[in-house]
Amino acid sequence: MRTDPLNPRHIGAHAVAAVEFLAQLGLKGILTRTKHLRLEWSHGGRSFHISMPCTPRDADAAANQARQRIRREIRRAYG
Repeated sequence: MRTDPLNPRHIGAHAVAAVEFLAQLGLKGILTRTKHLRLEWSHGGRSFHISMPCTPRDADAAANQARQRIRREIRRAYG
């Protein structure tokens, strides 16, 4: 199992979109691969993560879903 940080550009458009969305929010994410892709970031002393498929059927849909999951995690944390 690989747990080293990955370059999202080597993974796919959905991973690039998720990392770029975090950057737009002023956050920095670390992308790792276990069974799926795991995008981790921290803000205000809290750690967050989402999982994404390694090879999505539709990269655009996967990118939108990643953005939605990032927003959902932030909303859950700050209510």
